[in-house]
Amino acid sequence: MKAIGDWLGKLANEHPFTLAWGIILMAVAGVERLDDIAAWKEKFDWILQNGTHEDKTTHELISSPWLFGVVFALVVTWIIWLFLFAAATILRRRALEAKNERETTAYKTLQGMMDAASRIRDRQTPPQASPQKWIRTVHMVYLISKDFTTEVTREYEIAAVNDTIHYWNASNRPSELADEVEYLDDLDFKVKEVSGIGEIAYLPTKNDPRDKHVTFYFLPRVEPGAQARKVAYSFRWPRYMKKLGETGAEEISFNLKSIKATEKIWIEVYLEKGNGRNLGCKVTGPDYGGTVLQQKHPSLGWDGFTYVVENAPEGSNRHAITATLVEA
Repeated sequence: MKAIGDWLGKLANEHPFTLAWGIILMAVAGVERLDDIAAWKEKFDWILQNGTHEDKTTHELISSPWLFGVVFALVVTWIIWLFLFAAATILRRRALEAKNERETTAYKTLQGMMDAASRIRDRQTPPQASPQKWIRTVHMVYLISKDFTTEVTREYEIAAVNDTIHYWNASNRPSELADEVEYLDDLDFKVKEVSGIGEIAYLPTKNDPRDKHVTFYFLPRVEPGAQARKVAYSFRWPRYMKKLGETGAEEISFNLKSIKATEKIWIEVYLEKGNGRNLGCKVTGPDYGGTVLQQKHPSLGWDGFTYVVENAPEGSNRHAITATLVEA
């Protein structure tokens, strides 16, 4: 029975119209095979006779409560079925569109260009020979909407110490519950140079539905001893923090590699009002002496928290906090 149920579920998901027509044809065939249509009419008449009666005062024909309940249940069931059928059809169409998009010449061309850009970058400056960067400050802001769509802003202050810095890599990968997204433009991805020195150009180097990698190029390059450059980028990812809503907790983590101690790291996370819950925070990565403060967003008034670490150690380090949902 389970195998039959799985098969019917797969058929309903992949071929809903075929299944619907099959049910209709089976019903028609069943009716055609009835030997005595009159017998079914008699049963129907019996239901009407027993489910209705004449009001002795007004002499109007009124239905019995049980007949109304049955008819009402049938109507509601039919409406729900239509809704589920429409939803399944829409989801199937979206899935097919996404699949077809990944088969287009434009998509394949983009994948090839990103692969070429990555290979050229790594050939000119192999990862093991990349100049060591000083990440002086890190500032991140997460604005989580009611449906857990999240607007993320990240700002890094980067300085050169011993070697010239030409580029810097960044990645963005949500949990497996977040919506799949085809292109950076679908995320309203934006980059800007905040320090006022030169500009920032970027190339996507990986474009998986839930894993976007970008290489930022400093124009002009960052020279040792020169003023630090600030790179800020932002995006709005549909249901980026959906895991938080589904499980009540979601980790925010990143790896930081800096040749000198990072002066300050601060992460702000806010949740839109209307969920009936507030945000909590706990440190789930290495303890660098950070502090957590509950606070409201200065302009939106959303509840949230700030996690701050000062003088984070040099080298390669993992930073991780977990946002949690708590009763308001």
